[in-house]
Amino acid sequence: MFSLSLISWTEFLCTITILGVLYNLFVYLYFKYLSKQKQVNLEIKRENKFKSA
Repeated sequence: MFSLSLISWTEFLCTITILGVLYNLFVYLYFKYLSKQKQVNLEIKRENKFKSA
């Protein structure tokens, strides 16, 4: 009985760890994508300023 609960406990911890890593990876990629989008938008605005000037 104790060994079974120990296995389920380690599986539970492993699952939480994997979910945490995946969540952090998702957040990191999402913010990286957002910052890239902002850079693209800034470059487009800069080009428009040159065209209008």
